[in-house]
Amino acid sequence: EWKFKTIRACNFFINLVTERIEANEVIGTPSEINHYLGEVYFFRAYDNFRLLRNYGDVPIIEEVLPDKLDILKISTRRAPRNEVARFIIRDLERADSLMLDKTPEAGRLHKDCAKLLLARVALFEATWEKYHANTVFAGEGDARKYMEEAAKMSLAVINSGLFDLDNVNEKDGYHT
Repeated sequence: EWKFKTIRACNFFINLVTERIEANEVIGTPSEINHYLGEVYFFRAYDNFRLLRNYGDVPIIEEVLPDKLDILKISTRRAPRNEVARFIIRDLERADSLMLDKTPEAGRLHKDCAKLLLARVALFEATWEKYHANTVFAGEGDARKYMEEAAKMSLAVINSGLFDLDNVNEKDGYHT
């Protein structure tokens, strides 16, 4: 699954929409425009996380690359996994800052989705750092920092009030 199709599509959208926002060519409320842009940052991070889990060191690609071999060779060099993890976390922080607290319509994401994925990425990288310390695979040794970030984001979702762990009124697995 060494595929970059989704990342390319996200980069195309991000670059195009950012240019059009700066040129004041996008129609809609700023909060909705930002929300949809935030969703694309979420999906780029999600696909980069898939690559990180499967391969570790992967290229960090933030733009649509031309179909020229010499440029592709340089632009698609693998970045160290800790840099990839930080890039994913930055994308998720950006998504969190842009997305709305609640979905603008059914079937859309909201900022807690970005926080949850950020917590998952941070936990993944924290455990990698912890269990690969003092090996040739060790990164920067930021396990504690990543673990604290995972806990902070998880707590933010818990405290958001959107989710309820109370199953007192639960019947047959469904809330009544």
